[in-house]
Amino acid sequence: MKNFIKNIKEIKEKPHGKSILFFGFYLIFFLVIICVARLGGRNSTKVTDYEKGNPLTFHIGAVLQNNYSFDYQIYVDDQVYSYQGKRKDKESSFSFQGKEYYCNEDHYFVKEETWIKSDNPYLYPSFLDIEKFSSLIQASTYVSKTSYESGKMTYNMLLSTNTINAMIHQVNSDFMEEPNQIIISTDENKNVNEIKFILDSYCTLNQYCQKTLKITIHYDDFGSIKEIENPIA
Repeated sequence: MKNFIKNIKEIKEKPHGKSILFFGFYLIFFLVIICVARLGGRNSTKVTDYEKGNPLTFHIGAVLQNNYSFDYQIYVDDQVYSYQGKRKDKESSFSFQGKEYYCNEDHYFVKEETWIKSDNPYLYPSFLDIEKFSSLIQASTYVSKTSYESGKMTYNMLLSTNTINAMIHQVNSDFMEEPNQIIISTDENKNVNEIKFILDSYCTLNQYCQKTLKITIHYDDFGSIKEIENPIA
């Protein structure tokens, strides 16, 4: 320590010594600040990393098993589009706009006088895909959650239109916007059973609607669908 003080005094007595000590002090100061920031960053937890359970402790495994009944409600401005059906593995059957549909993987059929091949009847299908939903949640910002006595939970998230455009459409947009909302509900076992997308910003900025877009996805009867009858076979 004595040698350190002696060296400081020697530097101080040299020409420009005071300037050297001044800038040397601030160099050390900023190095310490950088080290502290890096150490703090290593101990931080991303709130969007729901698989680690903090603060998002819900599970999507039941949906990923692809065995459930479903109810999709899509609200576009003043129009409502409803889909009700069931899914088992790669097959599903559902009703839409008064017609019956059957799907095997990406092949859709609609019942007219007979069963005929159809285009995909789902509006905004990317938001109905649970795997894409998982990616969107990872990119979302956690806002709050509500706990109920029954054990059920509701999580509120925010997601920008620019992020949606990049992840779903591979388009780099730069909108100044109000973010979109995602509301995730779980049962008492923390399994996701309902997802609500409030996508007014996404919809209007991309000119998909005039005012509003809301998508409500409800799952039920996990693991209880025994068979989907193939009407084409």
